[in-house]
Amino acid sequence: MLLVAMHLYDLEDNLTARYLLTGAIFFVISDSVLALNKFYQSYTWGGWIIMITYVLAQWLLVKGLTRYINHIPAV
Repeated sequence: MLLVAMHLYDLEDNLTARYLLTGAIFFVISDSVLALNKFYQSYTWGGWIIMITYVLAQWLLVKGLTRYINHIPAV
């Protein structure tokens, strides 16, 4: 997901690309903290960090995708 978002950074609408890239980065952070919390060491605030970064990731990805879909030229 992060690699695709990085490739989409060359879109004409730079704000859409930033939403998608930032959302993908938050998603990677969320999954990384989840893996660390589950398999390495459990953190007190791990659940909060996971959920906050996951919700931010989903919101940014949906916002970026809806902007992308709305800006596709009609065929």
